[in-house]
Amino acid sequence: QANRLSLRIAPVNACCEQTAVPIVVGVLRPMILIPAAMVNGLTIEQLEFVLTHELAHLRRRDHWMIVVQRVLEAILFFHPVTWYLSHRIHDDRETSCDDLVLSMGCDRLQYAQSLLRVAELRLAGQSHQNHIALAADGQRPSKLRQRIARLLGESDGDSVRVSSVWLVVILAGLFATAISSMSILTRPIL
Repeated sequence: QANRLSLRIAPVNACCEQTAVPIVVGVLRPMILIPAAMVNGLTIEQLEFVLTHELAHLRRRDHWMIVVQRVLEAILFFHPVTWYLSHRIHDDRETSCDDLVLSMGCDRLQYAQSLLRVAELRLAGQSHQNHIALAADGQRPSKLRQRIARLLGESDGDSVRVSSVWLVVILAGLFATAISSMSILTRPIL
């Protein structure tokens, strides 16, 4: 799947008991961590769908964009638009990766069932350990429901599409605001 997604290097896949859902970690040498319970709890096909989704994050270089996003959130933590945009970017990131998985020839219904199974396994193991949360984590069931409904062709009423150009403009504006705020805060008081 890494070759089909045009990744130069296939990332290392590892089992981890400290994560609740599959996740990409690392920036320079990213790897995919898969919860140990999911390796046994998913079928081979479901595991392939989940890994393809994580590979899609790597193809889109989301691990780099998340770092930029977190820095901007830290600088502009006080602004409510920052948090709104952050949630929207996260949701759009997951939607884009879902679309990439489907473009690889995955069946919509089987992929939706895989996401649901990941959420079920995460909730089943919730009492055993501390978890890292992602889009299919069960903490925001309405988002998971919207994601699955979208995969199955139901209309998504609250969808607002932002083109990549506007996304870059918005991020640049947020960054410029952060820089100007920092310069104002570092001026000596007379």
